[in-house]
Amino acid sequence: MEIDYIMKVTEINLVKQAEDRNFPIESKLLQYYILCELIWGAFVTIAYYLVGMPIQTVAVYGGALASLVVFLIIGYFIHQEKLFIQVYFIAFLLANPILWYYAGGGRSSASILFVGELVLFVMCLRGKQQKLYIILSLISTSMTQRVAGMLSEPVFPMTNEQYQKGGSVLGIATSLLIVALLLRQKREYAQERDA
Repeated sequence: MEIDYIMKVTEINLVKQAEDRNFPIESKLLQYYILCELIWGAFVTIAYYLVGMPIQTVAVYGGALASLVVFLIIGYFIHQEKLFIQVYFIAFLLANPILWYYAGGGRSSASILFVGELVLFVMCLRGKQQKLYIILSLISTSMTQRVAGMLSEPVFPMTNEQYQKGGSVLGIATSLLIVALLLRQKREYAQERDA
């Protein structure tokens, strides 16, 4: 119910802002990214459960999705868009290593999460802020890989089949998310050109 409400609100805002020539393209893409991420999170959580991933992994992804929904509701009602955006980007940087680890880490194709993170920062930011978040993302990715190399095994057992299935689910879902964003960006640029 909450997800439907937030998606409806976000969709309404997207439609309004798509017609507003003064609204920055980065902000339009960010709203679209958040909407797609809600769908992505729900898909990954359900698919992980269906393919038999460890319950800890399903719980982490489900918790991340629920947190995003709560976060969106709070941001919408307190009307603090700029603060919401900054907290969202920082939360993204902090959450990705955790999601990567619980998705199987280096043994799966979960590294695509970091690609999705870079796409977010490149498409939805500009100027010095964009450069800062790209640098932070690259540092976070390299540190995560380094720390993962020092860890022995995950705290929960995972079979080779679970690694493969989980990695496939995450790879497909994140690839579709990136494709959707690129198509949206092309559409926005086409509208600006036509205008």
